[in-house]
Amino acid sequence: MKRTDIKAVLFDYDDTLYSHRDGEIPPLTKEALFALKENGYLLGLCTSRFPSELQSFPKDVRPLFDAWIEGTGCLLYAKDNCLDSQVIAPDTVQELLSVLDEEEISYLWTTDQMEEHFSRDPGEMVKNHVLSWRGYFPTVQAWQGEPLLCITYYHADELQIKKILAYAGRIKLSRWGSAGQINAKGIDKAYGLKKFADAFHLDVKQIAVFGDGANDISMIDAAGIGVAVGNANEELQKHAMMVTRPIEEGGIYDACLKLGLITNKRGIQILFLDIDGTTYQNNIRDVPANTRKALSQLRENGFKLVIDTSRSKQEMIYLPKDFIENMDAIIMLAGGQIEMNGNTLYHYLSDSHVKKAVDYMELHNIIYRWVDDQGNACLSSDVEEINAKFYRLYSMVPPVKKWNGERLVHLLYYTNDVQEIQEIDSIFSTETHIHYGFGHEQVAHGMGKASSMELVSAAFGLTIENTAAFGDGANDALMIKNAKIGVAMGNACDACKEAADYVTDNIEEDGFYNACKQFGWIKE
Repeated sequence: MKRTDIKAVLFDYDDTLYSHRDGEIPPLTKEALFALKENGYLLGLCTSRFPSELQSFPKDVRPLFDAWIEGTGCLLYAKDNCLDSQVIAPDTVQELLSVLDEEEISYLWTTDQMEEHFSRDPGEMVKNHVLSWRGYFPTVQAWQGEPLLCITYYHADELQIKKILAYAGRIKLSRWGSAGQINAKGIDKAYGLKKFADAFHLDVKQIAVFGDGANDISMIDAAGIGVAVGNANEELQKHAMMVTRPIEEGGIYDACLKLGLITNKRGIQILFLDIDGTTYQNNIRDVPANTRKALSQLRENGFKLVIDTSRSKQEMIYLPKDFIENMDAIIMLAGGQIEMNGNTLYHYLSDSHVKKAVDYMELHNIIYRWVDDQGNACLSSDVEEINAKFYRLYSMVPPVKKWNGERLVHLLYYTNDVQEIQEIDSIFSTETHIHYGFGHEQVAHGMGKASSMELVSAAFGLTIENTAAFGDGANDALMIKNAKIGVAMGNACDACKEAADYVTDNIEEDGFYNACKQFGWIKE
């Protein structure tokens, strides 16, 4: 199947389109949906849910969808019209419900008129789950012979499931743990896919599908292109043509780009770059060759490039000269010092707060590194562990000097003691606190890697909508989240990855270069 033959794209809902971790359809997934629609593709939802269970579906995205396959294939809606509806054979329903009642298994039954009722109280866990999906709880009442589209059972053990499976030749069963959904024989997501194709005069091979669960396997196998999101069921991944990244990491957007279904048109004009572990590889003490290549092409293509780091200027002296000189602006000390347009801008810590904090740290033997507006970066004491950390990262160790009233733009201190951290944070009551592991930063009120992006962008006549940011550390998470496109390196911390729209490869595997190429900012 040629990718140019694809005419429609179908998505599973839970943990494919919708992230339960974040409680939303991720921003980059939305971006992909709007781009797909703009490019003329038909869009469909293929889910085990019914209309009452789709209250979380965003109103701005809903109009993009041409059809809704629900109940694991038993219902097909297009423009609010029901195009197909498949009920379970009445005699099968009667026998099955007798078994479920005898075994005292709670179940929800759904009629062809979309009425839903529980057979008995299913317990608090199921109630909370149902309420979170619907916003209301169906009534409890006995089945009275109505035609049923679906039976969803809960809390069945393996012996009870075997009794349900005795009807395998007369039903279609989808299972997830101790719960499951029973549909009419032959009704699954592949059936729904076929009905969608028929409704729009397509071949199923002209449809690309995205899924994550075992009940998506049938449509993955039937479609022209089957994509498993990175968080997908292992068995499903074996059936997929492509396994993309988790949805929270831009997996759907990434796959649509790679499949040629969409192109990047997001208007990114300025890139904010962390140094260590992002653009500079500490173990080789250099900028990787392909990172250099990407930076060169980005400049040629008219992008603004800005370093956004917690390093001081003194701690940057051993970085490659061309790397620094080719930047359009440099944010240092998490916004404490900014160089752009030939000017240097400082943001100061409160003098009284600094004095009180230094007195506290001296009393408790806490090591700190301070930076003033004269370019001085000094350590309060000579400690082997801290010295080794600086040398490993920066190929230098700041001179040892106690603070003596200098105006400070940044303070970094080292402790694992929770009470000490809380005490120092309370002293710096109006400043920005940034914590990552053993190190803790204090920056002027309102400053940080993220807020500095807005200030620098504005100086170039741009907004946050024109920004992309790359990082790997905990102090990069807000910067990545604040950018229009936030990219975490493959070697990034969890907080960074969770904040990102997209997670690229490790720095050693040309992550920066690969991401820039992926977004279309550079070419091969």
